Amino acid sequence: MTTCSNEFDSPGTSSVRKVFQALGVALFSAALLLAIGMWLLASENSPLNRSSAIQKATSWARLEPLPASAKHIDIDVKGSSFTREFVITFQAPAEDILCWLAASPGTDGFEPTPGTTSAHRIKPTGEGATFARVVVFEDGETVKIRAYWS
Repeated sequence: MTTCSNEFDSPGTSSVRKVFQALGVALFSAALLLAIGMWLLASENSPLNRSSAIQKATSWARLEPLPASAKHIDIDVKGSSFTREFVITFQAPAEDILCWLAASPGTDGFEPTPGTTSAHRIKPTGEGATFARVVVFEDGETVKIRAYWS
């Protein structure tokens, strides 16, 4: 009986196959890391970009960092290379919001009227913002910050 030799069965083929498998795994891993990196840098909802948007909006509006009790934080970033707008909405207990407003230089003298939606226009810092406003909604537990430059 004759045994036919297949070129893939020759000695040393298994090591070549292992090299190609390792190369495939390395390329897949690199592509996965690149995709994660792009998400962290480009996605509006990445933790890095969310943190940056909150920091920039509060800085422009001369507000303290959001209360530790803030939840349901919604961030909307708009604009182009010539304009940038941040709209941050969050909820926190009314007492925490009042303390946060009192501690923030941008809202000096602003006391929301309970049971009504109260807005306060803030003179922005010289960091480029041309407009900033904080709104406390009638429930006393929902706040919207809007800051932009153009």
